Amino acid sequence: MALRNLVLEFGPGEYLDSFLIRPFYLAALPLVIADYALAIAAGTLLADVTYFVPVIFSYEARKKFLGE
Repeated sequence: MALRNLVLEFGPGEYLDSFLIRPFYLAALPLVIADYALAIAAGTLLADVTYFVPVIFSYEARKKFLGE
């Protein structure tokens, strides 16, 4: 049951973060922000923040539909 909860809660967020969100931010922001270190720091921060959006939705959906 614990493994199921981990997969349901963090799986979608981890997939999006690993394959879409983080690579996009880390590739796009250095093109927009001239200071490379600042661009990478901003990309990492944005990716960390946006990672938690699907995690929060998954957590709330799990609580609602599985009654936990």
